[in-house]
Amino acid sequence: RFDAWNANTTPNLHKLAQSGVTFSRAYSSTPTCTPSRAGLLTGRSPWSHGMLGYDSEVNCELYPTTLPSALSNYGDYETFISGKDHFGVHDTDDDGDAHFVSHGYQHLKLYDGLTEEEDHYDEWFASETGGADPMATGNLTWNAWQGAPYVYEENLHPTSWTSDEALKFLSDFDFSDSNDKKMFLKASFHRPHSPYDPPKRLYDKYVNAPDDGRYARNINPGSWDDAYFVDNENGTAMAKEAWHGDPGEDAARLSRAAYLASVEFVDENIGKLLDWISDSGLDDDFLVIWVADHGDMNGDHNLWRKGYPWEESAHV
Repeated sequence: RFDAWNANTTPNLHKLAQSGVTFSRAYSSTPTCTPSRAGLLTGRSPWSHGMLGYDSEVNCELYPTTLPSALSNYGDYETFISGKDHFGVHDTDDDGDAHFVSHGYQHLKLYDGLTEEEDHYDEWFASETGGADPMATGNLTWNAWQGAPYVYEENLHPTSWTSDEALKFLSDFDFSDSNDKKMFLKASFHRPHSPYDPPKRLYDKYVNAPDDGRYARNINPGSWDDAYFVDNENGTAMAKEAWHGDPGEDAARLSRAAYLASVEFVDENIGKLLDWISDSGLDDDFLVIWVADHGDMNGDHNLWRKGYPWEESAHV
């Protein structure tokens, strides 16, 4: 969300912005994962690409033109993606196996965060841990509003994996003048989307931060906010994936702290990629663009998750 971007929480992105251009009034017209990504993929408005909601039953395999396909077909680019693409797998393939929808990406290392399919991260995590549960942290789920410190080593976190795979793509690519191909790389971080599961060092940093107002929710009594208020301070626990309600100040503060800690962890990993580019002497050869698909309500207006026309959800 737009107000998580600052010199303290996102120093690497802040530094990048100082050397470039910032679009401070950028909005996601469909602030949920796949519809927003369909716009970035196709360059089309929601009314044109057709995906107005996550379950809009639009077959995204049929988009005739996408950014990576145009670059690979007409621009002499070799195209790469690490992390979240979120367009799923083909319904059927001639060989009977499931294959991810590539949309023109020639090299894919995916962590989509979808429970119904096993992606590259899931396979890697299983091989590294002997089959441990990648979602073991805090009994959290994909749309949980709570947060908890990651229970495994940092290098096993999907945020670390995404930057590590991107670094492998960078390290293996031939940037010499003898290579006629150019590189298009999408490093796509799933977090800070829930589950809010940052490393413990960052979780503790934000949980124990001074109460300086950063965790105060934007709630306006007597407004539409009242329609989404559910009093959960009377001993009734708020559902794990509740999309509205008031869990109480302490629980809301922990959630917002875990979200900001997740944001900083993403920024740290962006810093790894920017440092590699700089250390390789390729600063003048890269155009770096940072975008987001949506924000997060974090309890503002008694709402959680994303998908709303409020600033906290749509302003990125």
